[in-house]
Amino acid sequence: MLLWYKNSFLATLVSIFGCAMIMAGIATFSEGDISLGVALILLGIPFAVWGKIISGNKAFKKWWKQVTDNNLEPAIANDLNVAISVYQKNPQNRTIKKIESLNASYAEYIRQNVANK
Repeated sequence: MLLWYKNSFLATLVSIFGCAMIMAGIATFSEGDISLGVALILLGIPFAVWGKIISGNKAFKKWWKQVTDNNLEPAIANDLNVAISVYQKNPQNRTIKKIESLNASYAEYIRQNVANK
């Protein structure tokens, strides 16, 4: 089990480190050293999760850069339909926060009416 992220070398390294710890823990556990095996597994899980978080953050930054490069920020700030459309392309709390920095009332509308559906 190795998790590989194409968008981030750092995420891949962190994830591989975590997965290696998990695999070492499983091997140690199966050889009879239960406490060390469990400890390695429990130490490896956060690294595997952290790799996924790093990758997700990088993917979001790359996506938002496309929004910026396409000069959509002024449209998001001035048109609710554009703000909703951008949110629907990447429906995350991070997207709402970016929209909120441009127009707080649109972000609140999306939270109450679009994000819950």
